[in-house]
Amino acid sequence: MYPYDPASQTFLAAAPDGRVDLAVWITARNRATGAAETLGLWSGDDHATLSIDGEVRTYLGAGELLDAAALIYEPGAEVRRWRVQFSGASPALRAAWQTYDAHKAPVVAHQILRRARTHALVGTPRRLIEGEIEDIDAGRPAQGEAHVVTVIVASKQRRMHIPLPALKSDAQQSLRLLPGGAPDRLRRHAGATGLKPVQWMR
Repeated sequence: MYPYDPASQTFLAAAPDGRVDLAVWITARNRATGAAETLGLWSGDDHATLSIDGEVRTYLGAGELLDAAALIYEPGAEVRRWRVQFSGASPALRAAWQTYDAHKAPVVAHQILRRARTHALVGTPRRLIEGEIEDIDAGRPAQGEAHVVTVIVASKQRRMHIPLPALKSDAQQSLRLLPGGAPDRLRRHAGATGLKPVQWMR
């Protein structure tokens, strides 16, 4: 569980008429260039520039982020899955859908506390979850309904549950041809690895 900083604790204990916002930061691969690029979306009424984790980030608001499920924190290495919904009518989201490959894209979400009248930020943004995109449901809405894009985020513990890939044999690796046409023999000694003594130079 990510705790509140002292300023946020004081603010919440006073029970003022404040506002709680959600900010989601996604790092996805550009399909055209292969480069990793970022996109920030939050529940604020307008676009905002926020300093989070020592980095100045721009988050798009004005209805971009619609809803998010509650998170339950428990000890252990169990994978947490979090559902967050974005507006499918958002031009920024539609452009991102066409431009980026979001499969397993890293995601980090923060909770933002703001004062009701001045909208000034209170304390340090609190991290809610860090993980990667597991699934995206961007289905078409029914007639007369709003288009909602649902994203499922799996917590970073998911990386601990991914098994190591099986080793390829020399025969399998040889099916891959090198630029000159010769078979790739990278694994020709794989079967003997660890069985032969190695004489180190002195």
